[in-house]
Amino acid sequence: SWWGASLLVFGLHLIVLTAALRLNRAPLFVLGGTAAAGAAYLLDALPDTARVLDAQVLLPFMFGELLLLAWLLLVGPRGRVRDTA
Repeated sequence: SWWGASLLVFGLHLIVLTAALRLNRAPLFVLGGTAAAGAAYLLDALPDTARVLDAQVLLPFMFGELLLLAWLLLVGPRGRVRDTA
């Protein structure tokens, strides 16, 4: 379904974003929360997940998005991005 495909794309996006944040030395709690959220979306995208894992199980892992949002709003503008040149 389109819903499952969109969850898959968003989960992959969060995993790639975690790798980019790691290169820029983001805090461990932001990396862990973002990776956990990505994994939760990937699990939620699987067709048989609805029968095994309820949304109540995956919801705490998706809390990582809120950690990323808070970090980007509070610390991100003051943080320095590592120069790759």
